[in-house]
Order: sequence, then C-alpha cells, then structure tokens
Amino acid sequence: MSVEAALSDPLITEYSILVRRLTWRDVHLAKDVHALLFKCFYEETTWEEDGKLIVKERLTLDQIIELLENPLSYLFVAEYHHPITSETRIVGCVEVLYDPSINESTNSKLAVDPSFRGFKIADKLGVFSTNFSRKVLKCNAAVGYVLNVRQDILQLYKRYGWGETGKRTPYPWPESTRLGDSYFIQVRREFKQKTSTKSTRAKIDNTQAVSARL
Repeated sequence: MSVEAALSDPLITEYSILVRRLTWRDVHLAKDVHALLFKCFYEETTWEEDGKLIVKERLTLDQIIELLENPLSYLFVAEYHHPITSETRIVGCVEVLYDPSINESTNSKLAVDPSFRGFKIADKLGVFSTNFSRKVLKCNAAVGYVLNVRQDILQLYKRYGWGETGKRTPYPWPESTRLGDSYFIQVRREFKQKTSTKSTRAKIDNTQAVSARL
C-alpha cells in the first residue's frame, strides 16, 4: 500500500484542512506549533482541561525544534487554508515517535486549536496517527499516555481500539500541577502485520514526504 493510500482519510474537505509532516525545513513553523500547544494545554480558557490543571510548560520551543531534527520523530500538523484570503494556519498537531529497536511507536502531543472544535479534527488526527503507525511504519504496536484526570481523552483512545495496559507513570513535575495525585495512564494498540522483507531504513525513507487531506 502506498503512503497516499494508507493516509487517505477525508474529513471536511470544504474547510481546506491538509495534514502534512513537518521536517527541519519547517523550523520556522516551530513557534506556531509551540503556540498551539500552549493555547491547548496551558491557557485557562482552553477547551483542553489540562490548562486548568498543569501550570508548568511540558514542551519548550527548543524541544519542538529537536523533534523536527529527529528522523524518527514524525510531527504532523493540520493546516487550515482559507479559501478566500489564502491564509494558512496550523490548527492541530500529533506526533508519532518511532522506536526501530522494538518496532513500536509512541503517539502523543495530540492537540487542536480550540476555535476549531466541533469538526472532529482531534478524532481524525488520532485515527491518522494510528494508521500511520500501522500502515506506513508497519509497527507491531503503538503506545500513548493520558493524564489520569482526562477521562474524555482516555475514552477517545478506547473508541478507536486502544486499551489500558495497567501501567501508571507518575507525573514528572508534581509541584507544577493543581492536582494532588497525578499520573499518566499508558494505553496500547496492537497491530497484526504481515511478514515483510523490507528494511526499517526503507520504511523510514518511504515516509519522508507525507501529506493527506483530512
């Protein structure tokens, strides 16, 4: 299956939202991703409840730039293209971090601009990243981590075939939360893959330029 076929997952095409991978050539857009994550996770007015719970930034601008420079990190953004003004704006993101040593991925940093809520972009990005892990990277499994109070996100994962593993990871900066007991719940999705003779390197090279219309 080609990359284009694997990632074809139409959303609402009349809103001209395109998903593509950011690379080191897009380092000038790192600040836009950083602003999106800040808006989604740290502002009190956000629809993401984390903004009311977490008071310490979890991802700095420098760390986002490092993701763009890491060949095993696939940072996808949903870009809105205004049909009249031609304005381009990043309204969502998700990361797939590939670990070739165990042929698994960690799918994280799922966020959508609060002003674009209601279009199911978060759901589609979740499906998008899962399909990327399964169909393009051909991983054996993918894992994710959900803050314990985010039962809505946990249910979203479960709706698309992910399950809890029972593993709990303490929140690394407990002093920065407004919670007493905070931890991450690990979720996992197993994939059944056909035996392939293709090398991991070829698999990674095949995903250097990826785009799909939501």
